[in-house]
Parts: sequence; C-alpha cells; structure tokens
Amino acid sequence: MRILFPTDGSRYALAVARALSGWFVWPGGEVDLLAVTSPKPKSDHRDFGKDSAIDQEWRATAGRWLADTATHLDGSGLRVAELVRPGQAAEIALEAAADGYDLVAVGAKGRGATPFFDRDSVPLALLERAPTSVLLVRERTSRGRRRRQPTSQHPLRVLLAVDGRPPSQAAVEACSTFMAADHVIVSVLTVADSVAGGLLARADARHVARRVTATLRSRGITADPQVAEGETAREILEAAASTDLIVMGARDTHEPTESRMGSVGLEVALRSPCSLLIVRTEGAVAPAELEMEPGSTTVTGSGRRHTVA
Repeated sequence: MRILFPTDGSRYALAVARALSGWFVWPGGEVDLLAVTSPKPKSDHRDFGKDSAIDQEWRATAGRWLADTATHLDGSGLRVAELVRPGQAAEIALEAAADGYDLVAVGAKGRGATPFFDRDSVPLALLERAPTSVLLVRERTSRGRRRRQPTSQHPLRVLLAVDGRPPSQAAVEACSTFMAADHVIVSVLTVADSVAGGLLARADARHVARRVTATLRSRGITADPQVAEGETAREILEAAASTDLIVMGARDTHEPTESRMGSVGLEVALRSPCSLLIVRTEGAVAPAELEMEPGSTTVTGSGRRHTVA
C-alpha cells in the first residue's frame, strides 16, 4: 500500500495523520508526505540573493510541516518518506497522485462550497481528478473535544454505501482489509430508488445490503444492514449523522481532463458531516449487472431492465 499525504502542517492535515495511524491497518504500508512550496517569485532586477533567501525560507517552512505531521504517524506501522516540491498545491498533488499510489489522503476544512470551490483547492482537485482512491478527513468534534481513537469499547462507526456493482464491491474489500475488525462497527446502506424505473427496487436493495453484511460478518466485522428509499446522496448524508467515516466506491474513468467524481459522490463529499473514503476501482470498470436473487428485477449497464431467472 502506497499512500500520498499532502500536508501543510495545519490542524486539518494533522487530523489526517491521526486518522491514518488510528483508524486503519496498513501492513507493510508506505506514506509519502508531500509539502508544496509556493512558486518562486519573479524578480524584476534579477535579485538572485533575495530569490535564494525566499526559497530557503519556504523550504524551511515545508520542513516544519513535514516534521510536525510525521510525529503524528508514530505507531502507525507506516514507513514515512518526505517530499518537497515547488508549485501550485493542487496541481502538484494531482501530478504526484498519478505516480502509482494506492491512496491519497487529504484534510478538509468545514462543509459546503467553501473552501472546496476556491481556486487551487487541493481536496476538490483530488476528489474530482485523482486517478486513485481518496481519503478526505474532517475533524469531527463533540462539545469541543476531538473524536477519540477507536477501541473495542469505542469503535469507529463506518457507513458503507453499496449498490452491488463493482466499485461498491471494492469499497467492501477496503472495509475488511484496512480496518481492525474489533475496532469497527459498519452500517451497510443500500438506497432504493423511489422513482419507477430507477436502478434498485427495494427488495433488490435489501438483498444487496444483507449480502454485504454477511460478507463482513464472515470476516469478523460487526455489521448491520440498512435500506433507505429516496435520493441517494440525501439518504447517505442523513444516515451519516452519527458516523465517523463514510466509505463509497467510484468508477475510475481514466479521463484525466474530466471529473472522476460522480454527482452523488461529490454531493456527499461537499456536505458530509464526517470523513469520507472514496474507493476507486483499478482501471475503467464498465457498469455490471447486479448480483440478485432469482426473480429480482434489475437494470444492466445499458439501462435495460430484466428479471433474473
């Protein structure tokens, strides 16, 4: 597991470090801490001494960011390396994320369009355009206190949103692979469409939720199924009211000039009250038929409905 972790030394970046070290298990994992310095200013009079001093100051600042962040990864089992690169943070993070990483982890401040739609927003750029899975960490507080690290007495509460298709199956695997079973409680949520002709009928949604729940339980994870009916993003957000982490799958289109984030995923990312793990499947995965019980009605990737014999 190779993880890219852009950091600016802020409290939001340190929340990412705490999540990586306390929420997940990374056997043999490596994390590259990335600090991006501001572009070197242009001197009208070619003042090389001034340029050099500014460059050294930025590199010293980046060094402090890296050192502060690295201390919060102690005990994670991750091998830590440090990178310093000049440029615009969002573009450098995207460029780095394409270098064979399995996950990129980033912190976020607040909810809503701000700061996500600010120019050069690193979280938005990574969510929309990174070619790999993305962990977006929000520091959730209760009465001014940070959320404690998960234990068997105070487990991490995970909302796993699934629909039976390959990307959500990858999210299931992430839950059972990355998290300590005795420190996690998973709510498996499937949303049935309330509009006739939608993707999942309620009976089919119930089957998917139960099947995934059984898979997680077989791997020692405490899990319970939930079925909601309505608009998918809204139902996920409502179910996440008391959740620490939402886990969702997303299809990687391998089209770097376009958003890799679907409308549901982006809405959840913008409005989520908690952290979010978007698991991207490797390669371009075409929508597959849902695995349903005989007699169920489903929808194929082409949009044609049929009944499973």
